[in-house]
Amino acid sequence: MVSPQEAVAGVRSGDHVFVGTACATPRVLIRALEDWETSVSDVQLVHFLTDGVVPVFKGGPVTRFKHKVFFVGTDTRDLIKEGKVDYIPVSISQVHRLIDTGRIPIDVAFIQVSPPDEEGQCSLGVSVDLIPAAFRRADKVIAEINPAMPRTLGDSGIGVEQIDSLDEVDTPVIEYLHPPADDVARKHVGDEGHIGKAAPGRNEGNISHPQLIGTISNKLALYQVCRALCGIVRNRGPT
Repeated sequence: MVSPQEAVAGVRSGDHVFVGTACATPRVLIRALEDWETSVSDVQLVHFLTDGVVPVFKGGPVTRFKHKVFFVGTDTRDLIKEGKVDYIPVSISQVHRLIDTGRIPIDVAFIQVSPPDEEGQCSLGVSVDLIPAAFRRADKVIAEINPAMPRTLGDSGIGVEQIDSLDEVDTPVIEYLHPPADDVARKHVGDEGHIGKAAPGRNEGNISHPQLIGTISNKLALYQVCRALCGIVRNRGPT
């Protein structure tokens, strides 16, 4: 085990650093990297949906680094205006192939894992997605080991021997809370909104639509669930 400061000391100028996703965003490592007094330059952080990847100072986001992202979330949106974010418009299902082939280079992977089991296997826990592709491609894997991270099955394991630096943290697993829909989302979703009108109804058979990420998609999912439940209640009749 090493300190966060010792863990991030493996980052070199010009490195592409993959950052773990969503509720497994390695915030302690990111903070240590941002606070690191060093002359390293031209470091790029590569990530998908994250929570807290950009530190906030005096009410605004502050980062020393460029970010290459596959989704512009609330923690990176304001950096677009500052020219510190390169957004890559690509289907997330294709990104792991781009990482595997080196089209998206990964030199270092920052991830968060569960403690190892008796066989020395850690789990990626609640956020797997692109992380296996990233740590297999990276030259260095730096991990926060968090006792609060649950173990998950499937392709979510990583051996301790595959991790170059381990930093122990003791923080709750991040809870992602959807912000309330604003006027724009409410305008476009619902029986009177054009998205609500186009969405499949309860009487249209076995129809599905893709669930995307973002406020409007979250609102649409809630609207569809509520409409389906109302249909069930209406069709049940008196009991």
